[in-house]
Amino acid sequence: MSDYIDKSNLYKSIADREEEYRSALLKEKDYNTATALQLQGLLNATTLIKHLVFDYPTVEAEPVRYGRWQVNETNGYKDMTCLSCGWLFEYYDGLEEEWNYCPHCGALQSFATERHINTVRNADV
Repeated sequence: MSDYIDKSNLYKSIADREEEYRSALLKEKDYNTATALQLQGLLNATTLIKHLVFDYPTVEAEPVRYGRWQVNETNGYKDMTCLSCGWLFEYYDGLEEEWNYCPHCGALQSFATERHINTVRNADV
């Protein structure tokens, strides 16, 4: 689930609300009534917020990818594979504290359990 907000959708939503306040204000016969003054305040605040959203910088965000490291041992030699992208590199003690993400694909990593490895293999079939 992404917590990032789509700037254009937010801007449009605020602009729609701004238009509602403007239309309601234009229907008022007297601009000095409590209702008209409240609508003017809402319109001014909404317009300000709309401009703040428009001027606010954006980020190039990507969804977080998750993966697991699989430690492989062959003839006393250990290596590690990212189960997300298949990237392989030499394993050494303490590596799990240093590499909590795959430098190749960027997926956040944990170490694979045998159950997870079987699940990943079965999903690929």
